[in-house]
Amino acid sequence: MVQNWQGMVTRRFIVDMVGSSTNNGEFLLEEDFYWSDGELEERTWTVVASDDHHFSGTAADVVGTAQGAAYGNALNWQYHMLVDVEGKKWKIHFDDWMFLQNDDILINKLQMSKFGIDVGEITIVFSKNHHREQMK
Repeated sequence: MVQNWQGMVTRRFIVDMVGSSTNNGEFLLEEDFYWSDGELEERTWTVVASDDHHFSGTAADVVGTAQGAAYGNALNWQYHMLVDVEGKKWKIHFDDWMFLQNDDILINKLQMSKFGIDVGEITIVFSKNHHREQMK
């Protein structure tokens, strides 16, 4: 779900994700977002590890390169993304935290800001090997 800066839910979605490794050491993450208003949004991340804990990533709507670090069950991923807001593209900063609960559950909390001011939050619960049809 997406919440605005006041905590009100403004949109809901289901996301299907498929990850795969390439022969050159990259990790591809394909995301399909099915928004409750009928919109379909697709994004493909290309992620490269620089060591055991740090990595970088790119996607078509990400400005520059995302930077991430993972320790224990927590992963933090920070980036700027172009987001459509009422027909205009806003450059929004994402502070994206993921917490692995067990082998099947991941909780994802994203704080969104513009010019250092909080503009919203996204909460996602990932469940391994569940398909969109099962989530309806």
